[in-house]
Amino acid sequence: MIYARYVMRPFQSWFVLGWLGFSSLLGCVSDPTCEDLANCAPSGASGTMSSGSGSSSGMPGAEDCTNGADDDGDGQTDCADTDCSSKYTCIPEVPAGFNGIVTIAVTPFGDNAPPCAGGATPTSYYQNPAMDSCDACTCDVSGVQCSPAQLATSFGFDMTCNNPQPVGPIAPNQCQQVFGSSAMVQNAPTVIGSCTANMGSPTMKPPMETTITACSIGMATGGGCDASGTCVASDNVANAEHVCVYRAGHEACPGDWPLALYAFESYVDDRTGCTPCGCTTACEGGTYSIFPNDPTCAGTGIPVEPVGACVMGSGFQTGVSMTALMATCAVTGGAMMGSVTPMNETTFCCY
Repeated sequence: MIYARYVMRPFQSWFVLGWLGFSSLLGCVSDPTCEDLANCAPSGASGTMSSGSGSSSGMPGAEDCTNGADDDGDGQTDCADTDCSSKYTCIPEVPAGFNGIVTIAVTPFGDNAPPCAGGATPTSYYQNPAMDSCDACTCDVSGVQCSPAQLATSFGFDMTCNNPQPVGPIAPNQCQQVFGSSAMVQNAPTVIGSCTANMGSPTMKPPMETTITACSIGMATGGGCDASGTCVASDNVANAEHVCVYRAGHEACPGDWPLALYAFESYVDDRTGCTPCGCTTACEGGTYSIFPNDPTCAGTGIPVEPVGACVMGSGFQTGVSMTALMATCAVTGGAMMGSVTPMNETTFCCY
């Protein structure tokens, strides 16, 4: 006789016996699904078996350091919690009407902007439009000399200086005795040579002097700070040149954010160039004064001007002096053609 023999493998045996015992204790179905296994409870028990999640069971979770709540149930919120203190810091609260918190750096226009934390691209703003945006013109006066005006005296007492006689050279700022009762200047000082402009075509300067680069760290709401401060990640502000809040327009800054920086979102540059440099040559000084009956020039002199005007004195022993004569150059050119127009001013209030 042949006997059919069925041998149960160890795993199958364990599973079947285990399930029969488990299901008899729990009062569950005889052919369980995965959902049955998850939801069965012992006879007389209430509720379901917990999966171990703090959120589903109402147990505290990990502390979120920027949401203004005590997530881990230890009585401390955000920056006041030791779970946050090593990586988060307090800054003043964002005042009403401002758009959020940024870190900014101020650099010369055209320089590379420092990157934002995490590699984000910063937003650029512009300061100090180029009002005088052409290189300054200069002149070289070294090749210019001035010849003094010719002084003449006469013995007429009728204020006409009839038959004037030229007076010889007079050293500047020294008194010289001359003969005559009246005096006149016969011509203006004469310019010898000319000034030289140091550049023909000045170069336009950049349209703005400085750039503000701003990196946003959002509108933080973290708590646990004294005096209604805001808890933010330390990495966002640790190396910042300035931490600021911002808003459109030209506004005053509140006390917790006292440093005001004003910049523009954009600008229009319609400059076309600079006018050429030039120089106008002139002579300054060389003014004569006479001192009637005072050959030592000790009193108050009478200026002899303008050219051709007769100055009446008294007596015949007259002193005369002349101020120093100096060649000068008046600069022309170097003016900007067109203008730079800034657009959309923004106020940054920083600490």
